Amino acid sequence: MSRRIGQNGTVEVRNGAYRGRWFEDVAGQTQRVKRSVVLGFVKEMRKTEARRKLRSIIEATGANSPSYVIRSSDLFAKRVAWWNVNYLYRQKPSTQRTMRYHVRKYLEPKWTKYPVDCITAERVNEWIGDLSHLSPMSQKHIVATLCLILGRQFGRKKITYMSVREEQEEAVCYTPDEMGSIIAHAQGMWRVLFATAAETGARAGELYGLDVADVDLSEI
Repeated sequence: MSRRIGQNGTVEVRNGAYRGRWFEDVAGQTQRVKRSVVLGFVKEMRKTEARRKLRSIIEATGANSPSYVIRSSDLFAKRVAWWNVNYLYRQKPSTQRTMRYHVRKYLEPKWTKYPVDCITAERVNEWIGDLSHLSPMSQKHIVATLCLILGRQFGRKKITYMSVREEQEEAVCYTPDEMGSIIAHAQGMWRVLFATAAETGARAGELYGLDVADVDLSEI
């Protein structure tokens, strides 16, 4: 049973004070736990005021909200094991390697002992500060892996990604003479690669993707 109807609680007088009682759900248990709180003294407030105060306390727990559900007792570690068997193995090898790295390096050290329903956007925002040495895009990919494991999203703009603290080093830009020296000292395929990079300005991924068929000898 994951959903219960609302409750009003009860107010009783004991030792000159109003005491409010209600039931609270516990993750993984079907039996509710009794809770009680002192609402005030009889000489200082009426019983109707005590009932209203108890009502506000119960409302603050979220127990009477239409969207209230009993939290799952499954730990994150258990969910990861299920996810590995039922989801991750179906992904391509490169995706598996990336997500396993996210889990091993960042997610398990933090969330292993947490019940999955206790991993909220608020807690993730507190934790995201520990990832401020990573780029915002890397942080988003790690949180995306977390969402896949949990089987839910945190909602649009619920997570605030931190900017990298350290200033990035300026990219090296070689002069024509320096580039010529690098090409002259390179050997074999590296000389061809560096010369092509210098003449075309192509990015590394584009250069690595070139094939013999891409060379047009008629233009030489």
